[in-house]
Amino acid sequence: MPGAPSSGPVGATIVAGPGAYLTTYATPVMTVRVAGLLNFINNDLPQHDVTAVDLGSDGKPLFQSKLIGLGEVAQVAGTDRLVAGRSYAFYCSIHPGMRGTLIAAP
Repeated sequence: MPGAPSSGPVGATIVAGPGAYLTTYATPVMTVRVAGLLNFINNDLPQHDVTAVDLGSDGKPLFQSKLIGLGEVAQVAGTDRLVAGRSYAFYCSIHPGMRGTLIAAP
């Protein structure tokens, strides 16, 4: 239907492009507002996720998406735990060579 809103993700989006497991995320640097919506799209054949290097007080990654396959979209949970002005490293839990940086904006 012309003029219909897109059903794609809204907000900041980290993308894994084709061959990401050999290179890295297509968006290796992303900015998100503290507590803002952050999505992850996997456009690569293998499964990937977004996992923070920093751990929270509970010992779990500060932010993380679920592991998803080709064409899937997942929300990255934990942006409410970020501190404005800080940068956070992230990686894919099954392809640790895939690395990126998340910048928290006020």
